Amino acid sequence: MKRILFTAALMSLMWTVAVAEPSDSLLNYIKHAMLFNKVYPQEKVYLHFDNTGYFKGEHIWFKAYVTRADLQTPTDVSRVLYVEMLNPSGDVVERRKLLIENGVAHGDILLDSILGTGFYEIRAYTRYMMNWGGQTAFSRVFPIFRKPQQEGDYSKPTIDRIGIHQRLPEREQTQDAAALAGADRNARQGKLKVKFYPEGGDLVEGLRSRVAFEVMDEDGRHVPAVGMLVDKQDESQSVVRADETGRGLFEVDATGELSLLVLTDADGKKYEFHLPQPKAEGCVVRMTVSDPEGISAEIRSSSRMQGCLLGYTVMCGGQITHVDTLTAEPVVKIGFKRESLRPGVNQLTVFTSDGRVQAERLFFVAPQDLTGQRIQIVNQTNEPRPCGKISLDLQSVPNASLSFSAMDERTLTNGKEGNILSYMLLSSDLKGYIPNPEYFLEADDVEHRLAADTLMLINGWRRYDWRVMSDVEPWDGERQQIEDKLYVFGQLAPALGALKRKNPVHDVDMTVYLFNEKGEHLTGHTVTDSVGNYAFALPDNVMGDWNMQIKTRIEEKLKSYSVKINRRFSPKARFVFPEETEMMPKNKANLFKRSEQFAQNDDDADNQSAIIAQTGNNEFSIKTVKIKARRRYWTDYNGGWYNENTGRRLAELYYDVSDAADEIGDRGEAIPTLDEWLAKKNNLYKSDPTFIMPDSGGFVNLAGPRYDGRPIVWMLNNNFFAATSLPFSDTRMEQVVENAFIPDRNLKSYPTFIDEVKSVYIVSANPQVMTPYIRSVDILGSNPVVIFVYTYPSYSTESKKGTRRTHFQGFNVPSTFEMEDYSIMPPMEDFRRTLYWNPDVKTDAAGKAHVEFYNNSSAHEMLLSVEGMTRDGRFLSNE
Repeated sequence: MKRILFTAALMSLMWTVAVAEPSDSLLNYIKHAMLFNKVYPQEKVYLHFDNTGYFKGEHIWFKAYVTRADLQTPTDVSRVLYVEMLNPSGDVVERRKLLIENGVAHGDILLDSILGTGFYEIRAYTRYMMNWGGQTAFSRVFPIFRKPQQEGDYSKPTIDRIGIHQRLPEREQTQDAAALAGADRNARQGKLKVKFYPEGGDLVEGLRSRVAFEVMDEDGRHVPAVGMLVDKQDESQSVVRADETGRGLFEVDATGELSLLVLTDADGKKYEFHLPQPKAEGCVVRMTVSDPEGISAEIRSSSRMQGCLLGYTVMCGGQITHVDTLTAEPVVKIGFKRESLRPGVNQLTVFTSDGRVQAERLFFVAPQDLTGQRIQIVNQTNEPRPCGKISLDLQSVPNASLSFSAMDERTLTNGKEGNILSYMLLSSDLKGYIPNPEYFLEADDVEHRLAADTLMLINGWRRYDWRVMSDVEPWDGERQQIEDKLYVFGQLAPALGALKRKNPVHDVDMTVYLFNEKGEHLTGHTVTDSVGNYAFALPDNVMGDWNMQIKTRIEEKLKSYSVKINRRFSPKARFVFPEETEMMPKNKANLFKRSEQFAQNDDDADNQSAIIAQTGNNEFSIKTVKIKARRRYWTDYNGGWYNENTGRRLAELYYDVSDAADEIGDRGEAIPTLDEWLAKKNNLYKSDPTFIMPDSGGFVNLAGPRYDGRPIVWMLNNNFFAATSLPFSDTRMEQVVENAFIPDRNLKSYPTFIDEVKSVYIVSANPQVMTPYIRSVDILGSNPVVIFVYTYPSYSTESKKGTRRTHFQGFNVPSTFEMEDYSIMPPMEDFRRTLYWNPDVKTDAAGKAHVEFYNNSSAHEMLLSVEGMTRDGRFLSNE
């Protein structure tokens, strides 16, 4: 293993600097911060996509660009990337594990198994990035529409706006609570919510400060507002406005009596909000960013702070670029030439000799010239013909790695905001929703500088925590390892129930066996350390799903242990801002543009093709993690019997029980029964502790579990198995049993524990789906809920001494974008919306590249999106 966080040598090094006089103390904190970033550089990920919205059944194609934030170069830290798709409820429904080579990776997600449409999030991260929290992950929200009723007709994209939040009580969490998480200062009155952001972090008594603020409605949408700032000390008033983005700025003299912000909404109703309580002593910072030559800051100190020795640093990407000390006075001015600052989000931190941060401020430095980072496209085709060849020449930086997408402009369903430049230099260091991030890079004039500065005050987030970097505060949380290759990390613990004699966890021989459906197998060996930790390194050619066994031995004899696996680091679902679930204006074509008359006709057609919000159907979002089926060891596999298409097609809820069982086993906990797990997972499901499911199927019963107060029909591997909690008399029950349809085959016994189960699908809206399986009208008339349970074919999960059975996900193999070769085939109906996707375009030594592809059968105008990165970390875009 090349790297593991927090080695003993590093910790020893970090504590060799002695704390002495105040000036030495300031230097000590700076040295710690510099060392921290050198040893723990952060990474950033950006995904370039082939389109702006998708229909069920299509591919989402993407290319990932992974960089070291400190050097702004392709990463040399991680080589494993995780890309996940989350449904509207925040559940992971697809996951990809990709190999990073030279800072790039590419992959795809086929939208063939999601249960509902809606706004889905795609996020990307490395395991190492999770040391700084889920907010470091790349994230973008896309609309996914229903498959067109008629192939190729994209004129009326239909989306299901119902979320599963209304369906699952155990997921009840108000959007307000999620929105307030991590807020700097907030207040609520009726339908309006206001967050205050004092410049530098805090108000200080006796000092004048600027305060940025944002106004949101009860749904979290930013709204404009106008009002008055009332000084409680002298009752003076001044007008305050929040613009159309819901953001504003005012100045205030902080006093012991809280000032009051009085806002008036669109209906004329007034709301009162108290400003944050000021600190008794401290510093505030006031920054000036409009000067074209440089950026200056005034550091203002309260009376008791004056005369104290302070230090300050400027960081960009965690790299300290400026550092100095000063003596606190009523006002101290400092300045920085623009050419001495790195482009992107910079962080000014002012701190005392005991390490306390007195003021902290983000500010943005726009790149001086982006001309060299633009990708030029020269069209070599006069006009597009149905299924005709399109030839393009690209001009950019020599030896760059590019990704290229061509879209049919007429089939676009949504707009796009931002690109690799705006994300890497701006959005990745901020929090919250940022509309039109590319605006802040389009010019470096006073207007754009002031707009960016307000953004820094409101959306500022400390990606780099100076308190942790300087060793003033501990780095909390479980550390995640660097994955420079595939690993299996974990710990051994005494076996569950081993109360009398516990096997030691140190120096245990461990062997890992991996098998896949192709008959390939791998074997690895390691020995635990003094506290039971272990790690297996796997080769890069481990692709797809593998069955995995881990055996534990002492002196060549199998010994029982609880084998924990550290692979649960996927971040929690973030709050999705309302603006992200609204359709954006579609991007205009940038290739084969037609006349204004044609463009006007297109706009009229677009207005007639409004998105239809479905609210009363049976297609809802799916539940919990959905990844590829786990393949175990079996002998009597029948594809149709175990096929999940039936459950997937009919259900509103889906549970990846296999993944849940692995998660519980990874923690070293006892595996629950399916009945126990369902009751805990979904409180509409009510267990019956007096009822035991029989081994053989084909029965109906008055007792047993219920769902939402209704009977349950249990389907095991697409066969009727049982019906529980039916509302019939004993006499009537006998007649019902005779009418129940039972397949003529030997049915598997009902699974007891969840590690015997692959997946569960729940159908609550339409019990008539049981008609092909049950003859009994009485059962259907009782309005049952249908639960499909799928198990592994003849796979025994019985615990064996010294063996843990689970699975391992290797790298996913990306699919290849396909199109017809119309040089050898006649034109035909071709409904591709993404006309061409190539994630691996390379420029030559002269910076040139050539791209050729075939048109579909109807595209007249196209939208091209080309992005990339150079070997030295320059970001490229045609936008």
